[in-house]
Amino acid sequence: MKIVIVDDERIIVQGLAKMLQQSTLADIEYFYANNGLQALEIILEEKIDIALLDINMPEMDGLKLAEVVYEQNLPTKIIIISGYDDFHYARSALKVGVEDYLLKPVSEEALIESVEKVMTKVNNSKENKTLSSFVFESKEKEIFLRRVLHGELTYQEICLLGEKYQISEGKRYKMLVLSFSEKFTNEKISELSQIFNRVQKKLHIRFFLTVTDYKRMALLFEDYPFVSEIVEEIKKDRNVSFFATFSDRMNNFFQLKEDYLTNMMLQEYASLLAKSSILSLEEVEEVQKEKQIQMYRELLKSDKKEEIHSFFQTLTTTRLLEVHLWKMYYDEKKTQEKWISEIILSLSKMSKKESLKKLERATELLLAEKNVQENFSPIVERAISLIKQDLSYKHSLKTLSGELKMNPTYLGQLFSKEVGENFSSFNRKIRMKKAQKLLKNSSLKIRDVAKTVGYEDLSRFYKVYKEYYGFTPNDARRGIEGKINAKSTIND
Repeated sequence: MKIVIVDDERIIVQGLAKMLQQSTLADIEYFYANNGLQALEIILEEKIDIALLDINMPEMDGLKLAEVVYEQNLPTKIIIISGYDDFHYARSALKVGVEDYLLKPVSEEALIESVEKVMTKVNNSKENKTLSSFVFESKEKEIFLRRVLHGELTYQEICLLGEKYQISEGKRYKMLVLSFSEKFTNEKISELSQIFNRVQKKLHIRFFLTVTDYKRMALLFEDYPFVSEIVEEIKKDRNVSFFATFSDRMNNFFQLKEDYLTNMMLQEYASLLAKSSILSLEEVEEVQKEKQIQMYRELLKSDKKEEIHSFFQTLTTTRLLEVHLWKMYYDEKKTQEKWISEIILSLSKMSKKESLKKLERATELLLAEKNVQENFSPIVERAISLIKQDLSYKHSLKTLSGELKMNPTYLGQLFSKEVGENFSSFNRKIRMKKAQKLLKNSSLKIRDVAKTVGYEDLSRFYKVYKEYYGFTPNDARRGIEGKINAKSTIND
């Protein structure tokens, strides 16, 4: 059993060590550190079982070190020994998997009892451990790479751990991101490990790998000129189906996060193209330079609806260009987070001609909607935005005028003039439309639907809904249509 004692006060380290060494606890190897960074290095190098940490230390405090251990999924168990009798610290410690939280001055009995309990847990964990290291690298290294990709480590931490894992900041690396058709399982990981080992041996290269999500992994390797060879070798195994993206812009290890984000953008395109070879950044950049892209961009910014049809009539496009046009449309619509699923739904069932026809119609509607919205003054537009932002909050002219810092009577007059109906009518319509959508397209209970659109009183919600639509919420849920009294063309 390996234990590290970490405190910036030497006398405390010595005192804790003496208590443990004089106890009946056996077969323990002790290590000592006076700050968090030094302790992290020892934990990684010596594979420490238990760390006794102070909170307030230079370089890296005890809670930050516990967080790093927790996030890197290291097996080290943490015991905090602190002078802070504060619920905030204890709660923070629990969030990062700390085993025990002891207050200074700690008694010998409490210390030994805590360490003995954690030692039992460590021994049980070792006996029951069945997880294996991932592919070629240690689990620690795999998690380190993942944390770098997601931007979770500081420059100092990357330098320290990079040296530990023999990843040089001076070398030039390349990265392939592979997205597989199936979610990862233990069997799939085992299968992939054999494939990657074969590829490494054949091409005489070495990969650093990390699983970045449930079916995607990143392959990091030192500058190798024939990236396509790697992909082709992997594809020789017919049991794996994937698409690959590649960005050749990384000059050193510290650009790994930036390169990964570029690959994630490329992955969005690749998923829609069902591309069998590698999709590179250069290909996407070439498409973005095309004249037709600039023409569509100008069209989206204009109000020239009459030019939409002529643009699509003369459009000659590849599948990649088509996907990029769809992306531009959703970017302009301010629903970037939805564009992938929407396009997949469109493109998977349509020919290119059908897809472009749908995009033409969608563009017409978007420009029409923009023209309607542009007729509103900034004040009314902001008022509508506040109403839609949280329908569970019952806005009134008084609350809105307070937020907009203006007279409620004037706001009501301005609202009626521009929108074409008074505030109360508009407010009710927005809530009823939202309720109708939730009743038809969600599994929320009717009571919860009512609360979502600002009605705590269920009977009041039933009454307003019946008055507006001519049928009850129960009828809507059962699919019984009524005559809808909606009068406005404004969308949710």
